Amino acid sequence: MGNQQERLFDLGWLVGSFESEGGFCLAKSCRNGRGYRYTPLCCITNTNDSFIFACVDILKSLEIPYYICNKRKPTGISKLSCGQIIIRGY
Repeated sequence: MGNQQERLFDLGWLVGSFESEGGFCLAKSCRNGRGYRYTPLCCITNTNDSFIFACVDILKSLEIPYYICNKRKPTGISKLSCGQIIIRGY
């Protein structure tokens, strides 16, 4: 279980990370002519790997399933690669 105050601090830090570096949306997909399916998504994107891994450690401790992908930005102003954590709700 760990220290309750430490868990609350970690949870608050993660919420702040979503607010500053993340986003929330509903993904719409077609269901073979039977209407649409809406899936809630949360994601955090950042170029700092240690930031991404800190978020992952908190998600693991809270037993929240997640997916990590690496994105490269070969064009544009920023040519840094970034990591993205995606949480899908069903």
